[in-house]
Amino acid sequence: MTSLANPYLQFKDKVKVCEAQIKVLKKRLNSLTISRLVVFLLLAALTIYFLSEKEGLALVVSIVLIGPLFIWLVFSYHKTKTRLQISEHLKQINEEELQRLAGNLTDLDDGMPHLDKEHPFALDLDIFGSPSLYQLINRTTTKKGNRKLVEALLEHIDNGKIGERQQAIRELSEELEFRQVLEAQGRYYKAKDEKATIDSNDTALINWIGDSERLGSKNLFKAFNIISPLTSFILIGLYPEYAIHVVLGFIFFHYVVMVGFVSRVNKMSREVTRSLNLIKIYKEIILKFEAQKYKSSELVGLQARLGQDGRSASKILKQLENILQNFDNRANMIYGLVNGVLLLDLYWYVKALEWKDQYGQLMLDWIEVAAELEMMSSLSAFVYAHPQFVFPELRAEGQYHIEADDLGHPLIPQDKRITNNFKVTGEGTVGLVTGSNMSGKSTFLRTVGLNIVLAQMGLPVCATKFIWAPIKVFSGMRTQDDLGESVSSFYAELKRIRQLLDLTSDTPAFYLLDEILKGTNSDDRHKGAMALIAQLSERSAIGLISTHDLALGKLEKTNPKLTNYSFNSRLDNGDLIFDYRISDGICRSFNASVLMQKMGIIPTSPAS
Repeated sequence: MTSLANPYLQFKDKVKVCEAQIKVLKKRLNSLTISRLVVFLLLAALTIYFLSEKEGLALVVSIVLIGPLFIWLVFSYHKTKTRLQISEHLKQINEEELQRLAGNLTDLDDGMPHLDKEHPFALDLDIFGSPSLYQLINRTTTKKGNRKLVEALLEHIDNGKIGERQQAIRELSEELEFRQVLEAQGRYYKAKDEKATIDSNDTALINWIGDSERLGSKNLFKAFNIISPLTSFILIGLYPEYAIHVVLGFIFFHYVVMVGFVSRVNKMSREVTRSLNLIKIYKEIILKFEAQKYKSSELVGLQARLGQDGRSASKILKQLENILQNFDNRANMIYGLVNGVLLLDLYWYVKALEWKDQYGQLMLDWIEVAAELEMMSSLSAFVYAHPQFVFPELRAEGQYHIEADDLGHPLIPQDKRITNNFKVTGEGTVGLVTGSNMSGKSTFLRTVGLNIVLAQMGLPVCATKFIWAPIKVFSGMRTQDDLGESVSSFYAELKRIRQLLDLTSDTPAFYLLDEILKGTNSDDRHKGAMALIAQLSERSAIGLISTHDLALGKLEKTNPKLTNYSFNSRLDNGDLIFDYRISDGICRSFNASVLMQKMGIIPTSPAS
């Protein structure tokens, strides 16, 4: 069970196992390379010798006996090379898992292209960037799967589906081997994709399925594809002395016939075959998913969408893989010679169109299933890697309640993480957080926000207990100026607050505002903050506001919906000590002067 597993030890063991496998496979690969070369040279030498001696029978016997051995060695070499590369990817996957546990996320994809600075919380809560929640969760290998994960991070799932999602990822989290092999094979095929990126291939494949390409009477072309080559063989049999003329004549005839289709075939070969490795990824994802047995309704529902008329989706995708694999062989010189006689281009072109007509629309849904599974596999990997996190308890929507024990920041490694107990409840409640500089106010706001985001993705949270009523998250913490739009940081903050007021006029929200109205003078800041707190107290909202304005704390006497919290520091032999623990009430300690003295901005008095 996931709850009993030690992920650190599991990942360490898997790295060692992979290293041992890699060592064995490299040795085997070297042996196969030498054996293949020796057998090839032997076969070549025997061929030259028997040809020079005009020993036709001996030549045939040597080819029949040694040829299959050479072919077996070639296939074994490629199979071993594939196993080696997948083992190398598995090793890298487990090393990255260890990096995540250590909080070392720098080398992982940061997802920054997905960042929309106008999003309600993505910029402030480190959803993307480094370190980020995206880096902690993402294990996807396809564009579609990645997009599904980004949607899960940015858009809260329906409240009624949170329980189903929790059940599904709990179940999938226990399938460590399944998830890692899935990811390793995705990385393997993605690395093989030399012609273009997997992302562009995703688009090409979907465009091809949606293209209304037609060939007329397929049966007529299929009949021609059989009758014409067969006629050439009959004529060769009847007139063997003219065999070369018959072959050349039919090759010329076939190329004339194919003139009208060359552009179509070339387009398909150019645009669709580059999706070959992407199709292999989808096929492997679906193949392994089909073989699993699940109980959770979400996973069972995904499995039910696969297949057609009793045939599995993976087998149907294998058909397309074979068709495109043959198209991919067009660059081979032997293919070109055989194509002139057997009309291979026409054969595979018709096969591809038939496949698309029968299964194209189904495949679009299968791609969505594979993407959903990749996204859920990423979420489940997060669950497995954090057995100390707990799945939150849901309260009914509209209750405005957040309660947590030992709440910590999920991006801070466990050995450095400071946790707090915290509770805020009731519509219109404002938690006012005061504190000295560097005491942990902003980190705490992000801690609360990130854990709500995790909860509303169906994930466990960084706490020992977490009870919440699902609610939209909104933050205003990193407002920035925009020179291009001639927007000052203060005006940007006002725009952000306006967004919050508009949102909470008809939508329940949990807000996080850090150092509000910091871009103006103290009098205006105080007046504006008082007015904002008064408005938010009457809204369909609940949230936290951090500030250095201690006078705002006095509003607790007149506003029953305001509660004071604080972070404090202390001086110990001239050193500032922070415990990063939240306390009830207004901040009792200040450190700005001490910090400025340490930086040489305020001279240290002789008496001190």
